[in-house]
Amino acid sequence: MVRATAVRLALVTALCAAAWTHADEPAPGERIVLIGNGLAHRMQYFPHFETQLHRQFPDAGVVVRNLGRPGDTPGFRPHASRETPWAFPGAERFHPDKLHRGAGQFPSPDDWLSGLRADTIFAFFGFNESFEGEPGLANFRAELAAFVEHTSSRPYNGESPPRLILVSPIPFEDLSDSQALPDGVRENERLSAYTEAIAAVASEMDVEFVDVFSPMLNRYELTDTPLTINGFSLTDEGYRVFTSLLRTAVYGEDSPGEDSPGEAPPGEDSPAANTGAGPLYDAVKDKN
Repeated sequence: MVRATAVRLALVTALCAAAWTHADEPAPGERIVLIGNGLAHRMQYFPHFETQLHRQFPDAGVVVRNLGRPGDTPGFRPHASRETPWAFPGAERFHPDKLHRGAGQFPSPDDWLSGLRADTIFAFFGFNESFEGEPGLANFRAELAAFVEHTSSRPYNGESPPRLILVSPIPFEDLSDSQALPDGVRENERLSAYTEAIAAVASEMDVEFVDVFSPMLNRYELTDTPLTINGFSLTDEGYRVFTSLLRTAVYGEDSPGEDSPGEAPPGEDSPAANTGAGPLYDAVKDKN
């Protein structure tokens, strides 16, 4: 990796240390909602995060819902049956180039979060925004800050503002030896810059932040089997690794026998269990 990327990663690591989440058990019946772009959206089809939460806290009765959509940004959430694409008042100033011709009564992002009575919101932004590169960085940071300010003022559960957790994008995996894909150096320079911006917003606005960019980059280098299908879309095993990192950062280490990457869940020691198969995983996937 080029020196500029290494230097930036060091800065990200320093910021992450200041803005890391605090490990905490979910409250009884905690309602968790995932929002963001493609990384969050595909967690519906590889629901290791929810499965691992139920295994770690079997009596908590957590409820997990996924509102991720590819292409969503903190402020721009288009939908053909939604009259406005804006997630909060004033979001249009961050995307003056965007056109939208939606019509209908599809609920707004705030309506969805209120209907789901969100206690905790995981926000996965920064990947598709990173294609704007260095010129778009300041606008992304301002948009994210406006999203945090708005979200932190809304009592979606009817009682108090949500616990808001900003999650970094994952890095681009180098598969150029086997596929006609970039080697990820330039992509990861951009992604590390946007991760740094997310960490800075989290620190400035006193919300939680999880850096998955740095540990996933390390996992790419340690594994013999690719964790993505195309450099950025995680495989099933990739989602097992990613969600284990995310869950541990937010909710702490599990007890011995944890369903960690490469290990079978308690009581499920078949080869299929190592890929996420099992009755609990299947039930969560069917629910999704």
